[in-house]
Amino acid sequence: MKKLLIITLFLIVSNNLFAQIRMGQNRRFPVTSNEISYSTPKEYEIGGIKVNGLETLNENAIISLAGLAVGDKIKIPGDDITSALKSIWGQGIIADVSINVERIEEDKIFLEINLTERPRLTRFTFQGVNKTQEGELKDKITLFRGRVLTDAILKNTELTVKRYFIDKGFLNANVKLEQERDTLARNSVKLNVIVDRNPKVKINRITFSGNETFGDYRLRKKLKSTKERVRFTLIRDWVNRLYNLDKATVKSFIDSSEDVSIRNVRTYLSDHVKLNFLTASKFIKSDFEKDKELIIDFYNQHGYRDAKIVDDTLYRSGPNKINLNITVEEGRKYYFRDILWTGNYVYSFGKLQGNSTNHYHIGCRRGNMYQGQ
Repeated sequence: MKKLLIITLFLIVSNNLFAQIRMGQNRRFPVTSNEISYSTPKEYEIGGIKVNGLETLNENAIISLAGLAVGDKIKIPGDDITSALKSIWGQGIIADVSINVERIEEDKIFLEINLTERPRLTRFTFQGVNKTQEGELKDKITLFRGRVLTDAILKNTELTVKRYFIDKGFLNANVKLEQERDTLARNSVKLNVIVDRNPKVKINRITFSGNETFGDYRLRKKLKSTKERVRFTLIRDWVNRLYNLDKATVKSFIDSSEDVSIRNVRTYLSDHVKLNFLTASKFIKSDFEKDKELIIDFYNQHGYRDAKIVDDTLYRSGPNKINLNITVEEGRKYYFRDILWTGNYVYSFGKLQGNSTNHYHIGCRRGNMYQGQ
């Protein structure tokens, strides 16, 4: 078992080293496996460097970028080759790169850098958008003629386009980027941005958590642009209740002395009746952020100056429907205590404070609710 473990570790180390630099094959002066020992690094002097696979890049620039030069002393295997590969790869303009040993002459080693350049962009088009949307998207993305199409640029373009449509209520929008080789330019491609917006997502339910003072119905009314979709399920709910009615339920209802509050009635009606035909129920994130501020303003006006929204959660309730839950932290309610005046040379404290017989007052007294205005 111990012997097998040692052999396995040796093979792993050997493969990692061999992946760092490959020996030339099918060359006029091929390098045999006996010339390089991957278990005993040896120092060589670089006798020459050649770059293969160039399309638009400069050979000297690539060699300089690699940090290698003719006459340098390097160890094979060693960190010099690894650093060179990282430097070239790190620029983001190369799709694939390897450094091979072309030949060895005594203590001199001849290297060749084999690479594949990433294509450059000649033009880009949009599919599935109108002219207005296309113009706005062009201002948002960072594509231009001649730019190297790295993985990061392609991903950022996809996310930017998708985020644009999500902000407009198309939460199920799909974006696909297709590259087509441009035969009129060397190592160039045309990019087609294909957008499938899919139907807009509607808000099915808006619920609140942590709201002990005000019910969901009252808080929902403060949302100006974020509204629930139209629904009327009152009759269906009554039919279901009557169908499932049994003697125990009837007896419990008759014997119950619990009062039904107005808040409970409003909540029930709000759950089953929503007739806002003239109001859109699509979810627009920017509008929702403004509506959250309206909720906080409402709490502040009722003395809850520390009120805040600590979380909001979206989750799907159907193919094109979502539910929205808003978690609030009401905090304590504030009241005016002592009111102190300074610098009042014209009017007395009594007139400034206000009473039932004069009009010089600030509109609040000790014990009044703080309204945050």
